[in-house]
Amino acid sequence: MIQTLLIKKQQMTVSRWSGGTTTQIDIFPEGSTYGSRDFLFRVSSATIEESPSQFTALPDYQRWITMLSGPVVLEHGQETGPEELERLELQPLEIHSFDGGMPTKSVGEARDFNLMLRKGLVGNMLALSAGPEADPKLIEKWLSDRRPETLGHLAVYWPEGTSVADKAQAAEEAALQVVFDSRKVLLNQGDYLRLSGPVKALKEVRLSLDEDITLLLLYMET
Repeated sequence: MIQTLLIKKQQMTVSRWSGGTTTQIDIFPEGSTYGSRDFLFRVSSATIEESPSQFTALPDYQRWITMLSGPVVLEHGQETGPEELERLELQPLEIHSFDGGMPTKSVGEARDFNLMLRKGLVGNMLALSAGPEADPKLIEKWLSDRRPETLGHLAVYWPEGTSVADKAQAAEEAALQVVFDSRKVLLNQGDYLRLSGPVKALKEVRLSLDEDITLLLLYMET
């Protein structure tokens, strides 16, 4: 049996950080907080309004990040010499994973999407463009290397501003259906759905799309 958590855009909490605003989308387990660093995973989106911006050190977590706008240059490491600093330009929807304890700063203004996962746990992030002809076994193939009996979390996020359809119309008419266990959940742009259960059941999840859109998929084991 799959358990569901649907978080609508209007339910998400927005707060300030040193370089802009951050929106907490999901945090697990229930009752954990970002400030206490007792969470197993956290999903968030942030605006980067100051350049350069220093990332908060999270030494107990592995991070995945993608830009919803941009591009942005990320710099990893201590600036003690050219050979000590790793620079990469992150294009929109290009996914980058890095150690949350590594000193990191960004150069450029953008909006990003983040997964923070406690080290030692398994996770992944996938950005994809799909439409009505999307492969019905897309998720099954993505999770093909996970053991069927493993308990996991599959999350679907439809970021705003990534659909070819008119945004006002998309806000009123859901173009994405997530189908599982003979149930359907409708998502609008900005909505987030987390499904928790055995991998065998998560592999049966199907995406039904009315139009070409861009989605972000997350997978976490806790």
